[in-house]
Amino acid sequence: MKSSLETVPVLISKRINEKNSGDIFFINEFSGFNDEYVGRILSQAVAMGKIVRIANGIYYKPVMSKFGIVYPSTEKLIKTIMERDNASILPSGATALNRLGLSTQVPMNPVFLTNGSARVISLGNKKITLKRAVQKNFMFEGKLMPVLVQALKSLGESNITSKEEGDIQAVISRYPDELDDIRKGLPYVPNWMRKLLNNIIKKYSI
Repeated sequence: MKSSLETVPVLISKRINEKNSGDIFFINEFSGFNDEYVGRILSQAVAMGKIVRIANGIYYKPVMSKFGIVYPSTEKLIKTIMERDNASILPSGATALNRLGLSTQVPMNPVFLTNGSARVISLGNKKITLKRAVQKNFMFEGKLMPVLVQALKSLGESNITSKEEGDIQAVISRYPDELDDIRKGLPYVPNWMRKLLNNIIKKYSI
C-alpha cells in the first residue's frame, strides 16, 4: 500500500504535464485519488509555479509571456465551468448591460448568476463572482431573453427613458429569430418590463 501511495505524486504530476498551457482543470478530475490528498500535491505544484489556483478546487496551467501570466478570458472560464458543472450561468447587473451593449462600462469584477456552485474566482487582479440564484432566473428561452431580463433589472423601471427604450430596441433588432422566445417569457417578468418589451416587439411583424 505504501509503495502504491508513493507513486501518486508522480501520476498526478504526469497528468499536469500532459495538460496544455491555458487549460483550466478541477481537483476532482484526478479520479481514484482522495481529493484532500490531491489538493496537497496540487498546492505543491502551485508553490513551484507549475499551475495557478484560481478558486477552490479550480486550477489553471498558465500561459506565460514576458509580462507574466496570461490568464484565460472570462468567456472561456465561464464556458468551462458551465460544461463541467452542467450548470447555467448568466451575466447580471453591469455585466449584463455591457454584454448587450447597453453600457460601455466594462466591469472590472464581473458578477454572474448560476444554478450551480457559488464561487469567487481570481484571475490576476480581477475577481469573477458566481452567485447562486433561484431557478426562475434561468427559465427564459433563447440567448437574448435571459440576459435582457438581468440587464433590465439592473437598469430599473425609473431609469428607462426614451433613449434607453431606443437602445433596447436596437439590441432586440439584432436577434430577429428570438422574438418568439421574448414573447414566451413576457408572462414571467415584472409588469413594467412586460409593458416595455411588448411595446418594442409589437413594432416587428413576423
